[in-house]
Amino acid sequence: MTKKATLLFICFIFTLGLYAQPDITYSNLDEALKSPEKVFNLMLWNHEYTELPIEITQMSNLKSLDIRGGSLKSLPQDIGKLKNLEEINLSNNQLTKLPSSVGELNQLKRLNLYKNELTELPKKLWELENLEELDLSYNNLSTIPIQIAGLKNLRKLIFSGNSPLQSLPNEIGSLSQLRVLIISNNIDSKQGLQTLPKSLGNLKLLEELEVSMNGLISIPTEIGQLKNLKILNLGYNRIGTIPSEIASLSALENLDLTSNELTIIPNELGELTQLIELDLARNNIAALPESLSNLQKIKLLDLYGNAFSSLPSVIKELQSLESLSFSGHLSTFPVDILTLNKLTVLHLYNCNLQNLPPEIKQLNKLEVLDLGKNKITNLPSEIGNLSMLKRLEMNENQLTDLPTTIGTLEQLEVLELRDNKIKELPSEIGQLSKLRYLWLRRNKVGKKEVERISTLLPNCTIYD
Repeated sequence: MTKKATLLFICFIFTLGLYAQPDITYSNLDEALKSPEKVFNLMLWNHEYTELPIEITQMSNLKSLDIRGGSLKSLPQDIGKLKNLEEINLSNNQLTKLPSSVGELNQLKRLNLYKNELTELPKKLWELENLEELDLSYNNLSTIPIQIAGLKNLRKLIFSGNSPLQSLPNEIGSLSQLRVLIISNNIDSKQGLQTLPKSLGNLKLLEELEVSMNGLISIPTEIGQLKNLKILNLGYNRIGTIPSEIASLSALENLDLTSNELTIIPNELGELTQLIELDLARNNIAALPESLSNLQKIKLLDLYGNAFSSLPSVIKELQSLESLSFSGHLSTFPVDILTLNKLTVLHLYNCNLQNLPPEIKQLNKLEVLDLGKNKITNLPSEIGNLSMLKRLEMNENQLTDLPTTIGTLEQLEVLELRDNKIKELPSEIGQLSKLRYLWLRRNKVGKKEVERISTLLPNCTIYD
């Protein structure tokens, strides 16, 4: 073997040995600085550092820098020397600015700056073409610059809790690789993000869009172009109408419109046949279109806090429902609910109900039953047939007692009976070996009765 070949062979073996080293994670900075070239992962959680020593830039092979949960106020100016960095997590610190050399980390794929005190970002940050995930939430940033278009490979952007954000740049629509966009809770008492740019329709690969708590008053019709969208959260805004183009979101599985100003649900919503969860709580809706009967995959439907005077008839067609929340002036228990034999969660809160029918036993998969704030005077003995029940809430009713069959609810963990007229509980309650919490406040239960119940339920916390 020639001298040159021997030298090349030695270099090859050295390089092979370097890359064969295990990616050890260091959690002690002093230890890591003893052999900086051997550090691939540095993790310092809940630390007390306010700044990092300049020597950290000697960790030439560093791939992951995780220094979350501390008092870090600044980064070394030469952090850009860490050319192999792929991931940085600096969440929950006190950073007020970043050095411009961050823009020299060309291999960086993930950057997490959640919950710091940043008011601006270096312009070079927007030149990180390999960046795939960026979390800027809960800082003091008031704008997203047009330079964001430079993040050509960005797949996930989180920009929540940076009030008051008043607009999004049209350039956000040029992020062609974006899969997740979360821009929520960017509003104060006076200002907010009232509209979304039409260019959002260009994000053809987008799967999740969350823009809740922004003060939005409308949705652009271009939203219908997001054919791959699976999750759409528009909750806690001021939206008054839903555009018919929403029918084009053929992949949509989760739609949240909680706490808006909706009065009408368009027929087109029934074309979202892949929908699994639909949250319409806290609007001013009085009726549902019959077209919703097409939603045969829906498992969760929340209609609480609307203007219903009766249970919409279309609900009985939704035989895949597992969770239903409803409020309205019903007075009698809606029998259509009894056909929903897959229900595990049922909330009928503030419905003016005066009784619970014996047929409730048909809902034998129920795990949570909430009948709070009604006018129910007694529970039928058939309540004991709900063998899978884990939580029973009967707060703010007119109960004077409980049936002895309550003792057959062997899976029951939580029993809420606040604000009733109960004087004593049946001894059979002692059979509830899994019961952990019992609320009895504002009843007519005396001290001796509480002591008796405590004896029957030694492992249960009683709030009287």
